[in-house]
Amino acid sequence: MEFPIATKKVAVIGCGPIGCMGVAVAKTLGAAQVIGIELNEQRGQMALDMGADAVVNPLKEDTAARIKELSGGLGVDFVLDFSGNAGAVMGSFDYLKPDGTAVIAGLGPKPLELPCEKFVTSGFCIKGVSGREIPRTWERMKGLFAAGLDISKVITHVLPLEEFDKGLELMEKGQCGKVVLKP
Repeated sequence: MEFPIATKKVAVIGCGPIGCMGVAVAKTLGAAQVIGIELNEQRGQMALDMGADAVVNPLKEDTAARIKELSGGLGVDFVLDFSGNAGAVMGSFDYLKPDGTAVIAGLGPKPLELPCEKFVTSGFCIKGVSGREIPRTWERMKGLFAAGLDISKVITHVLPLEEFDKGLELMEKGQCGKVVLKP
């Protein structure tokens, strides 16, 4: 993680397998609070299993209001987006603290239209991700695993290779975390 999140409050948008791994990494790095934002109930539960302190379902409640309530009224220090949903990212600026950071890892079909005035007055920082740091990332991950990072709960199905179509169906329906195929 490029930013120090120990003792900070973090919101994770999109709690699919990668987002849930983000939850686990944030907790392992010492985040004080991790709040998942997820529409799918099964994935929301997976985020809780991976260490999220709470999960907010935007279809059932006002995301910004609930996150502010959960975070003591102030909002979160970091937003980690794994959804690629432009609306969810834009909405996060309503619960990101002044001088907060949004890390955007999800790519979606709609472009982000950033509200420059909000960035100027709130001091937000946006960071994208890049694969160019893979050697350094491997070293960081070794350290996280040594510190106790456990991502095994993200694997929800282990299927024989011959049942790859069943794995694809589970993924398309959003009824799984990671599916492992064994030869």
